[in-house]
Amino acid sequence: MDADGAVDIWYQVEGRSQAFIRGFTGQYIDELLGEIKDKEELSNAASTLQLFVKQQEPDKEISLRKLEDDLDDDKTLNFSELITAYNIGRKNPIMVRLPGMLLHCCYFIYCWRCQ
Repeated sequence: MDADGAVDIWYQVEGRSQAFIRGFTGQYIDELLGEIKDKEELSNAASTLQLFVKQQEPDKEISLRKLEDDLDDDKTLNFSELITAYNIGRKNPIMVRLPGMLLHCCYFIYCWRCQ
């Protein structure tokens, strides 16, 4: 993290390669979503994208919205702490789900487990 609070954030839109935003200074998920939408030239509205980080347990994820919602009203998400706590990097980027993909993924996992 730079002195001005800027951090490099690795992310991966489903079906695409990992990428990063250099020098992100935002405090809100909506700002990160806007940056990702613009950089990836996505046709979807930024508000329809969903961000997830992997937890320590394999195959467990948590929504960044959930993390943000759990904060006190006067607090904002600290992206530097998020990167450290969840080991965000090229090999473990923030996952970006497009609209409809979450339902598709859940259906795939359900079908796979039922075999």
